[in-house]
Amino acid sequence: EDVEIWDTSDDQIIIQKLKSQKELIFIQLNNGEVKNRISLTDVNYEFLGTQYLLIFDKNRYRSYRHLRDHVDVKLMDLETMNQKLIVEDFDDYNRNKLILSDHNKFIYFKENNWWIYDVLEDKKKSLTTSIKAGFSVDDYFKNEAFQPAKFYDNSRVFLTAKEGIWEYNLHTKKLKQLIQSTKQTGTFTFLVTKNQAKNQVDEIIYLQSLNENNQYKIYKCCDRFNEIYNTSQDVKKVSLKNKNLYVMEQGYLKSPHIVQIDEKNKATIRVEAANSIIQKRRFHEIKSTINGKSVKAILYYPFDYDSTKYYPMIVHIYQKQSHLVNDFQIPEISSANGFNTDFYTSQGYFVLRPDIIVEINQPGESALQCTLEPINKALKIANIDKDKIGLIGHSYGGFEVNYIVNRTNMFKAAVSGSGVFDIVNWYFSMGWNGSKPQFWRYEEQFFKMNSMFYDSKENYLKQSPLLQLENLHTPVLIWTGKEDYQVNWEQSVSMYLAMRLLKKEGKLLLYPNEKHVIMNPSKAKDLNQRIINWFDFYLKNTEIDWIKNKRQL
Repeated sequence: EDVEIWDTSDDQIIIQKLKSQKELIFIQLNNGEVKNRISLTDVNYEFLGTQYLLIFDKNRYRSYRHLRDHVDVKLMDLETMNQKLIVEDFDDYNRNKLILSDHNKFIYFKENNWWIYDVLEDKKKSLTTSIKAGFSVDDYFKNEAFQPAKFYDNSRVFLTAKEGIWEYNLHTKKLKQLIQSTKQTGTFTFLVTKNQAKNQVDEIIYLQSLNENNQYKIYKCCDRFNEIYNTSQDVKKVSLKNKNLYVMEQGYLKSPHIVQIDEKNKATIRVEAANSIIQKRRFHEIKSTINGKSVKAILYYPFDYDSTKYYPMIVHIYQKQSHLVNDFQIPEISSANGFNTDFYTSQGYFVLRPDIIVEINQPGESALQCTLEPINKALKIANIDKDKIGLIGHSYGGFEVNYIVNRTNMFKAAVSGSGVFDIVNWYFSMGWNGSKPQFWRYEEQFFKMNSMFYDSKENYLKQSPLLQLENLHTPVLIWTGKEDYQVNWEQSVSMYLAMRLLKKEGKLLLYPNEKHVIMNPSKAKDLNQRIINWFDFYLKNTEIDWIKNKRQL
């Protein structure tokens, strides 16, 4: 075609329409002949037993202001090919909160309550409205292989929430609480091992819990709840084989290893990777209260730390990072986002990784507060040179860097990777990777702007780094891939042009044929080396030719 015509009244944006024309065809055969045929466009589905199909139809919901489209959940009888609307306006982001059984039932989480639908009775019922406090179910867990509810022995449903664990009896129709969550237990969810299907009915069910101190536990259930494993390490994977659980975990102060838990609940380390740098590692947890909320930061010490010397420090920012305290890294310069904590600590730097807790309508200001407060505390507890502090962030962290350096002169140098610079421009742009506009990132994701631009213009403009760049006094190294459409690479070019216009000190690195992160190994190494050069030049007074030979400002 010579031209695409985009109409503002279209049910979906044309580029997404072209990309999503996938046809799902069901054919029912009878003695080898076609009995029924049905075609569905732009839907997802799951089988419910052998006779029914759950269809997730998003064709009615196209606001583009949500991370995942809302859907209508429809039931299709594969015998008759008839469809029936069961759940209207279901948040598809909650897909892991829709659990199927083998007996033509499914449960789902909507409007802060668990519901059950029985296909044969054609009835749906709320399971939890009697709980006055309501249900709140986490969308995040340390181990991503989790689900918040589970059918068990075809007579009971077990439900988890931040408040504890409940049992609903399918025969007596009664709900009772089995366990109440505490600060020590944290949040419970059901563990789905890597070789299990989400809706599989198991002889033994495993639960997991995680508390605020990153204490992770595994339990057997459900007639009795028996704790079988407890660790403060970072659990990467849990699998089940021959009635043994295998837990792959690691820690900042402990090498990666695999633990086997047998039928008698005995835990044995089966494989452990030796690593000599463990002895050189040291970290300190910093706690602050910001806007009435408890906020953590992790301070990593330089290898071979000498308390009689002072060291430069790099502050790495993104969102919450304290749960990554046990992230095991090899100190190398190949990171796709240009940063490796252990490499910098091995090179004589402190590294501070603060949690950023975003207040409504204040993404930039929240980042500033959550960064400066732990820095000031770190300066009091460790030998950090206050005149040799650098700042680095990538993606959303790049936006945070862009905002912070305009509001404080604390940093001697900064690095911004693939970050947003002009908030309004990016709000009204397409995210070509997902073929949808960026509205949802502001209203529902990290930025927490809580409303559309036209309902809150002043708040949006206050948070835009573009409108504050006159206050910049920190040298900034900007980088991005020239095919980055996650955060459009022209955001980085715009920042470079604004800095050039205002005669601010900085450089822009553009990597051809690379996207939001740098995947080509040689280019990733180049990026990492140049970032190291940048900090060494400004924080260690190291002579670096490609930085030293800058134009006269």
